[in-house]
Amino acid sequence: MPAVEYYEGMLEEYLAGLVVNFDNGSTWIVDDIISEHEVQSYGLPGATAVASCTKLTNPNEGMQGILKVRLGLPWYSEKPECETGAPEEINYLGLNEYAALTYLTRAGCTSTPRLYKTLHSPQPEGFPLPGGSLLSLLMEKLPRVCLNDVFWFKYNLEQRDRVREGFKKAFSEMRTCGYTNHDFGLHNLLWDDDTGKCYIIDMEECRTYKEDGFPVWQDTWYRIWGLEKRCGAPPFR
Repeated sequence: MPAVEYYEGMLEEYLAGLVVNFDNGSTWIVDDIISEHEVQSYGLPGATAVASCTKLTNPNEGMQGILKVRLGLPWYSEKPECETGAPEEINYLGLNEYAALTYLTRAGCTSTPRLYKTLHSPQPEGFPLPGGSLLSLLMEKLPRVCLNDVFWFKYNLEQRDRVREGFKKAFSEMRTCGYTNHDFGLHNLLWDDDTGKCYIIDMEECRTYKEDGFPVWQDTWYRIWGLEKRCGAPPFR
């Protein structure tokens, strides 16, 4: 199997303009790649991308959504006998995210993105690992103000306190619905300043609420997520 190592911008080359047909008859096209990065699950290489997309079919033609794509990359070695084929199974991180989004959507959680549809298919010819796993999660498009970009650098103390209040409501709702996101950080928090609503995203490191043994809310969550009260430099860089 030819060596294909991940490089920045790699998935954009494969996914830009990609048309995805879901089993309910809806068709979506990828517009822009928001972010992408390399991942490893149990030692198997892969990559994931988050993209904006548009619905091409009725009803609701032109509707905007978010598509999260996970795909496997070739594993190779200097010893040919160590090389493997194309794993068709969804990796652990993908399964974890799918399970959490499905559960939270069914529970009616308003602080996490709703999962619309899922498609798991083999990568086509021309992709990094033909025949390997390709998982597409179609989700609700939420307000895209990432707190990592604004909380410590653009918001004053009054605005930060408003965000903290919104985060407490969102995080408590998520835990009450049954899950906790353990990928802590401002990079996984979106903020709608008009409504004062906070959203928690990126569910690959989610666990069920009962697994961690903590109460629904405790103020230490502010520090863990990078929202603690400070007047100086950000707590994390």
